[in-house]
Amino acid sequence: IADRVNNMGLNNSQKAAVYSSIYGESRFNPYAYNPRGGGKGAHGIMQWRGARIPESSYLPSQMDYLENTLNSVDRMNWLSKRSLNNFKKSNTPEASSSAFERGYVRGEEFSRTSKRKKARSVYDKMHTPNLINNIMSSAKIAHETTPCISGAGKRRCALSSAVVALRI
Repeated sequence: IADRVNNMGLNNSQKAAVYSSIYGESRFNPYAYNPRGGGKGAHGIMQWRGARIPESSYLPSQMDYLENTLNSVDRMNWLSKRSLNNFKKSNTPEASSSAFERGYVRGEEFSRTSKRKKARSVYDKMHTPNLINNIMSSAKIAHETTPCISGAGKRRCALSSAVVALRI
């Protein structure tokens, strides 16, 4: 996740907003599923719903989808071209998070205020030496050591230990 977000052409404030949103929506779990999402439920790292549900729960596919939709002015992805522009112009973690939540995520599960605070926390930690290496090491360790379980036709893997290790 960190490698992909860091190569999306976002400034650090925007990256922090995306990280805090992924954390708030799924705790970085690509298999996250919320049956209360309406219709088919909410799926994946961003808890996409309806027509926005990615075709695959495979993490690289979800990251491709996120990257492609971040730059699309299609109303399915952003509420308006203005909301996309507000995100692109944002330069503080709080403004980035607010623009991202209002225009792209549109979720209510994890309050917008909490996500703005998380974005600030992530942003501050981004200036910690070797943070990205720590993120990747934690994610790799969690992926390699956390068992996947199958049930009710769904495959789920808990990757939240990588997030806990970061304390974001």
